[in-house]
Amino acid sequence: MKTASAEQALDAYFREGTSWDDDRVAEAHRSARVGWRVAGAGWVCAVTGGASLLLLMPLKRVEPFVVRVDNTSGIVDVVPVYAGDATIEQAVTRYFVTHYILMVCGFNFFKH
Repeated sequence: MKTASAEQALDAYFREGTSWDDDRVAEAHRSARVGWRVAGAGWVCAVTGGASLLLLMPLKRVEPFVVRVDNTSGIVDVVPVYAGDATIEQAVTRYFVTHYILMVCGFNFFKH
């Protein structure tokens, strides 16, 4: 036969076990909540970074220019950019000059 004090001790033991289990479940929920917040912050950073790259991409533009120096006087000037309104002869000449420069600069002695 069980006495009243033994039953009270057993009930106290089960309450303590239940509270321990409740604490573990609450800790797991807290941990999951923190994990979701960190994941959400990561997504916000990733989306913000991607959006900023898309917005800043038009600003990245390379505009090459040629600086010409006169050998006799030393005067420096910038060659104007080709506007696209040249005659056929000028366009063909420009093509061949560009092709020649690419072939000469890209020559590899060990390749041939």
